[in-house]
Amino acid sequence: MNGVARHRTYRAGDLQALIWTWRLLLPLKGMAALAYLSHKVPRWFGPWLMLVGFGANLWLLDLRFFQLLFVGQLVVCGLALGATLVRHVPILGKAANCARYFLVVNAALLLGFIRFALGVARPTWDTPPRRA
Repeated sequence: MNGVARHRTYRAGDLQALIWTWRLLLPLKGMAALAYLSHKVPRWFGPWLMLVGFGANLWLLDLRFFQLLFVGQLVVCGLALGATLVRHVPILGKAANCARYFLVVNAALLLGFIRFALGVARPTWDTPPRRA
């Protein structure tokens, strides 16, 4: 996909790429398989793992460690939601923007997966207009 193309399906194209290129996960592909497995696949399943982690954390709130972890999760979510309010605060603004980016990307991946799995969205891109 070139830089001018517009992505309309919330990362559903990544999931379609996994279906088309699953052979790259075979061990016979060597370092390509390792790179693909260690970078692309965890990113696609990250939103699901985050949801499971959040649910498990709620389940274990009677333990002190998980109470602290839950507070940390809430702080990260609060930073992400308030990123525009604190963008001018030097360190806090950068941390809030990172939190927002992280959560928005994972929310887009989750939405894209759901839409792709339900058959609601197919990845499509528009080609950029050609110059005369």
